[in-house]
Amino acid sequence: MVRHKYHEEPKKEMLFLGAVRYETCLFVVSGLHAALCVFFVATASSISEVHVAELHLSPTLQIWIACWGLLGIFAIVAALTGWFEKRVFPLEIYFYYLLATSAILSVAGLYLAKEALTCTFISNDLQTKMQLERMGFSFTCGVMAALWIILAGLCVFMACFGAWVTKRVKDKVRLVTLDTLDEATQLLR
Repeated sequence: MVRHKYHEEPKKEMLFLGAVRYETCLFVVSGLHAALCVFFVATASSISEVHVAELHLSPTLQIWIACWGLLGIFAIVAALTGWFEKRVFPLEIYFYYLLATSAILSVAGLYLAKEALTCTFISNDLQTKMQLERMGFSFTCGVMAALWIILAGLCVFMACFGAWVTKRVKDKVRLVTLDTLDEATQLLR
Protein backbone atom coordinates (compact mmCIF):
# COMPACT_ATOMS: atom_id res chain seq x y z
CA MET A 1 0.00 0.00 0.00
CA VAL A 2 1.46 3.31 -1.10
CA ARG A 3 0.99 6.29 1.20
CA HIS A 4 1.32 9.84 0.08
CA LYS A 5 3.42 12.34 1.95
CA TYR A 6 0.35 14.24 3.14
CA HIS A 7 -1.36 11.15 4.58
CA GLU A 8 1.40 10.05 6.93
CA GLU A 9 0.61 9.58 10.56
CA PRO A 10 2.08 12.32 12.75
CA LYS A 11 5.26 11.37 14.55
CA LYS A 12 5.20 11.34 18.33
CA GLU A 13 7.16 14.07 20.08
CA MET A 14 10.21 12.87 22.00
CA LEU A 15 9.74 13.78 25.68
CA PHE A 16 11.88 13.44 28.81
CA LEU A 17 10.01 11.31 31.35
CA GLY A 18 7.00 11.55 29.05
CA ALA A 19 6.27 15.13 30.05
CA VAL A 20 9.07 17.58 29.24
CA ARG A 21 10.49 18.40 25.82
CA TYR A 22 14.23 17.82 25.44
CA GLU A 23 14.65 21.39 24.25
CA THR A 24 13.30 22.61 27.59
CA CYS A 25 15.78 20.36 29.39
CA LEU A 26 18.56 21.75 27.20
CA PHE A 27 17.57 25.32 28.08
CA VAL A 28 17.56 24.53 31.81
CA VAL A 29 20.89 22.69 31.65
CA SER A 30 22.54 25.38 29.54
CA GLY A 31 21.14 28.14 31.76
CA LEU A 32 22.50 26.55 34.94
CA HIS A 33 25.77 25.78 33.18
CA ALA A 34 26.06 29.37 31.95
CA ALA A 35 25.50 30.66 35.50
CA LEU A 36 28.28 28.38 36.79
CA CYS A 37 30.63 29.42 34.00
CA VAL A 38 30.03 33.11 34.65
CA PHE A 39 30.59 32.51 38.39
CA PHE A 40 33.93 30.79 37.79
CA VAL A 41 35.08 33.44 35.31
CA ALA A 42 34.02 36.29 37.60
CA THR A 43 35.59 34.90 40.80
CA ALA A 44 38.93 33.75 39.38
CA SER A 45 41.92 35.46 40.90
CA SER A 46 45.38 35.50 39.39
CA ILE A 47 46.87 36.79 42.65
CA SER A 48 45.39 35.15 45.73
CA GLU A 49 44.85 31.52 46.65
CA VAL A 50 41.31 30.40 47.53
CA HIS A 51 40.66 28.16 50.54
CA VAL A 52 37.47 26.08 50.69
CA ALA A 53 37.28 23.61 53.59
CA GLU A 54 41.02 23.04 53.69
CA LEU A 55 41.08 22.68 49.90
CA HIS A 56 43.52 25.19 48.40
CA LEU A 57 43.00 26.45 44.85
CA SER A 58 46.13 28.05 43.44
CA PRO A 59 45.86 31.10 41.14
CA THR A 60 47.02 28.97 38.21
CA LEU A 61 44.24 26.43 38.80
CA GLN A 62 41.70 29.24 39.14
CA ILE A 63 42.77 30.67 35.78
CA TRP A 64 42.49 27.24 34.14
CA ILE A 65 38.99 26.80 35.58
CA ALA A 66 38.04 30.30 34.38
CA CYS A 67 39.36 29.55 30.88
CA TRP A 68 37.35 26.33 30.77
CA GLY A 69 34.31 28.30 31.92
CA LEU A 70 34.83 30.90 29.22
CA LEU A 71 35.08 28.13 26.65
CA GLY A 72 31.85 26.75 28.12
CA ILE A 73 30.06 30.06 27.56
CA PHE A 74 31.07 29.94 23.89
CA ALA A 75 29.89 26.31 23.64
CA ILE A 76 26.53 27.23 25.22
CA VAL A 77 26.01 30.09 22.78
CA ALA A 78 26.93 27.74 19.92
CA ALA A 79 24.44 25.11 21.12
CA LEU A 80 21.59 27.58 21.46
CA THR A 81 22.38 29.07 18.06
CA GLY A 82 22.54 25.57 16.57
CA TRP A 83 19.16 24.70 18.04
CA PHE A 84 17.61 27.93 16.77
CA GLU A 85 19.08 27.56 13.29
CA LYS A 86 18.49 23.77 13.21
CA ARG A 87 22.20 23.00 12.72
CA VAL A 88 23.77 19.88 14.16
CA PHE A 89 27.43 20.91 14.31
CA PRO A 90 27.11 23.61 17.02
CA LEU A 91 25.15 21.13 19.17
CA GLU A 92 27.97 18.61 18.66
CA ILE A 93 30.47 21.17 19.95
CA TYR A 94 28.48 21.56 23.17
CA PHE A 95 27.99 17.79 23.42
CA TYR A 96 31.72 17.09 23.23
CA TYR A 97 32.46 19.97 25.60
CA LEU A 98 30.10 18.38 28.16
CA LEU A 99 31.72 14.97 27.64
CA ALA A 100 35.14 16.47 28.30
CA THR A 101 33.73 18.28 31.34
CA SER A 102 32.32 14.99 32.63
CA ALA A 103 35.72 13.32 32.27
CA ILE A 104 37.50 16.21 34.02
CA LEU A 105 34.93 16.24 36.82
CA SER A 106 35.30 12.47 37.22
CA VAL A 107 39.05 12.77 37.67
CA ALA A 108 38.61 15.71 40.07
CA GLY A 109 35.95 13.75 41.95
CA LEU A 110 38.25 10.76 42.37
CA TYR A 111 40.99 13.05 43.65
CA LEU A 112 38.60 14.72 46.11
CA ALA A 113 37.31 11.34 47.28
CA LYS A 114 40.88 10.16 47.91
CA GLU A 115 41.69 13.33 49.83
CA ALA A 116 38.41 13.17 51.77
CA LEU A 117 39.01 9.57 52.83
CA THR A 118 42.36 10.58 54.33
CA CYS A 119 40.57 13.34 56.30
CA THR A 120 42.60 16.22 54.90
CA PHE A 121 39.53 18.50 54.67
CA ILE A 122 39.09 18.74 58.44
CA SER A 123 40.73 21.88 59.78
CA ASN A 124 43.16 21.77 62.70
CA ASP A 125 42.09 24.85 64.65
CA LEU A 126 41.25 24.83 68.38
CA GLN A 127 37.46 24.89 67.98
CA THR A 128 37.50 21.92 65.60
CA LYS A 129 39.75 19.95 67.94
CA MET A 130 37.33 20.54 70.84
CA GLN A 131 34.40 19.37 68.73
CA LEU A 132 36.35 16.31 67.60
CA GLU A 133 36.99 15.37 71.22
CA ARG A 134 33.27 15.54 71.91
CA MET A 135 31.96 13.83 68.74
CA GLY A 136 34.85 11.62 67.72
CA PHE A 137 37.28 11.92 64.83
CA SER A 138 35.97 8.92 62.86
CA PHE A 139 32.41 10.21 62.69
CA THR A 140 33.44 13.70 61.58
CA CYS A 141 35.89 12.33 59.04
CA GLY A 142 33.26 9.94 57.67
CA VAL A 143 30.62 12.64 57.32
CA MET A 144 33.04 14.97 55.54
CA ALA A 145 34.22 12.19 53.21
CA ALA A 146 30.63 11.21 52.39
CA LEU A 147 29.73 14.84 51.72
CA TRP A 148 32.63 15.37 49.30
CA ILE A 149 31.99 12.06 47.51
CA ILE A 150 28.27 12.79 47.10
CA LEU A 151 28.97 16.32 45.90
CA ALA A 152 31.53 15.12 43.34
CA GLY A 153 29.19 12.38 42.12
CA LEU A 154 26.34 14.86 41.75
CA CYS A 155 28.51 17.18 39.65
CA VAL A 156 29.54 14.31 37.35
CA PHE A 157 25.92 13.15 37.07
CA MET A 158 24.72 16.63 36.11
CA ALA A 159 27.42 16.97 33.42
CA CYS A 160 26.52 13.53 32.01
CA PHE A 161 22.83 14.41 32.06
CA GLY A 162 23.57 17.62 30.14
CA ALA A 163 25.54 15.65 27.55
CA TRP A 164 22.71 13.13 27.21
CA VAL A 165 20.07 15.86 26.75
CA THR A 166 22.27 17.61 24.20
CA LYS A 167 22.66 14.32 22.30
CA ARG A 168 18.88 13.86 22.23
CA VAL A 169 18.31 17.41 20.94
CA LYS A 170 21.09 16.92 18.39
CA ASP A 171 19.40 13.73 17.13
CA LYS A 172 16.05 15.49 16.96
CA VAL A 173 17.53 18.40 14.97
CA ARG A 174 19.18 15.90 12.62
CA LEU A 175 15.83 14.15 12.04
CA VAL A 176 14.02 17.44 11.43
CA THR A 177 16.74 18.50 9.00
CA LEU A 178 16.53 15.22 7.09
CA ASP A 179 12.73 15.37 6.97
CA THR A 180 12.77 18.85 5.45
CA LEU A 181 15.14 17.98 2.60
CA ASP A 182 13.54 18.01 -0.80
CA GLU A 183 13.37 14.87 -2.94
CA ALA A 184 16.39 15.70 -5.14
CA THR A 185 18.60 16.31 -2.12
CA GLN A 186 17.50 13.05 -0.52
CA LEU A 187 18.44 11.14 -3.69
CA LEU A 188 21.95 12.65 -3.55
CA ARG A 189 22.33 11.67 0.10
